[in-house]
Parts: sequence; C-alpha cells; structure tokens
Amino acid sequence: KVRERYNAAPSQSATLEQLVFNENNNKVGSATDGLMWLLRSLAFTGKSLQQAQSNPSEDLKVAFTKGYDVTLGPIHRGAGFFSIQGAIMKAAGLMSNTAIGYCPPRKNFYEKLAANPNGEPCSQEMLDQQLNDWVTGLDTIITRMDKFYTKGKHGEIFKSA
Repeated sequence: KVRERYNAAPSQSATLEQLVFNENNNKVGSATDGLMWLLRSLAFTGKSLQQAQSNPSEDLKVAFTKGYDVTLGPIHRGAGFFSIQGAIMKAAGLMSNTAIGYCPPRKNFYEKLAANPNGEPCSQEMLDQQLNDWVTGLDTIITRMDKFYTKGKHGEIFKSA
C-alpha cells in the first residue's frame, strides 16, 4: 500500500511524513494504515531484539513476549471485545502468541545473524555492536513517526494508556 501510494504520487511522497500528509489531504488512507501496521511490527521487532540484547541469558521466547507486551499487545487487547474489530484483534493476539512459541533457540538465532556467506562469521562483539546500532536507529525512526502520527491524528503506533 505504501509503495502503491508512492508510485501514484512520488513528488508528494519524498518522505513518509509527506506521503501520509498528502494521502490524508486527498481523503485516502490505505497507505497511512498500512504504514502504521508496518511501524507497529517494526516496533515489536525492535523492542524484542532490544530485550534480547539487554538480557543475554534470556530465552528469545521471553524477549519476544516482553516486546509484544509493550508494542502489539496493548493494541490487540485494546479493541472492544463485542465488535468485529475487537474479535479480529483478539485473534491477532492469539496468533502472535502462537508465533512467538516458534522462536528459534537463542544460540541458533545469533549464529544465523552472525553468518557471512563470503567467509567467516562476524564476532559476537561486532554482531552486538551492529545489532545495537540497528535497534537504536530503528527506535529513532519509530519514535519520530509515532509523534507524527499522534500529532496529526493519523492513528496510534503505540497504544496510549
């Protein structure tokens, strides 16, 4: 949806903020909603990896459950139970919990991240530094977009309490 909107109006979509602003001025909204869910999913991934990095002995299932609890969980639990949207959100929450159960063992996950198809895997120190830098950069983007969405009343990236 975001790519479709960009391709439809590239001069009005140079940044994500411009894309959302101009789409909403034209009374359309599918890219705005699609981007919101993409940002929510990236927030979940970032918070989960941040949790995993902060707690090196913690199982990934625990880290991803904690990431879910502060990102997608409040959204899935926040919809009214007796509405179609509420039922869909409850189902999404159940599917997320099931998917988290399939997290790989921590050792296997980090070995795959460190893998280098052209030679030796990177060191744990280099992996940690690069992953921490990536998570920090992602958090900066998510925080900026959350403020933009909230200020412009485009939706909520994070569910307010």
